[in-house]
Amino acid sequence: MLLHASHASKTYKNVIIKSCDTDILVIALSLGIKIDSNLYIWNDSQHNRNLISIADIYENLDKSVCEAMVGIHAFTECDSVSAFKGKGKSSPVKLMMASNEYTKTFINLGESWIVNTDLKLTLEKYVCDLYGYKGCSSINLCRYN
Repeated sequence: MLLHASHASKTYKNVIIKSCDTDILVIALSLGIKIDSNLYIWNDSQHNRNLISIADIYENLDKSVCEAMVGIHAFTECDSVSAFKGKGKSSPVKLMMASNEYTKTFINLGESWIVNTDLKLTLEKYVCDLYGYKGCSSINLCRYN
């Protein structure tokens, strides 16, 4: 969809993507900055109907947080990854937003097919923090405590 939006942006000033799927909104937040038009998501769900301006969200969030959204979404809650038990959608994002280290990690996640050791260690530390084990950097140690 974003590829089509990018193509449409060469001709149109405003581009609207119609979707009730939050995945599209998350991807648009991360990649929409590369589109040269005003990008909107038309959310037409069963209970809501609204037009979401990606630019308005950019203004209210730090640019790095927007860039990290695809990484955190893929790691915690996309269609092919089950959410972390009992954590919902907002807790993982809030934890990421509270830490520059985690934000940078999720920006870097997906930049390369090879996940380096530092990235793996930071992701493991993030999961420990998510479950309340601050200072612990080993998921296996957290499991047994």
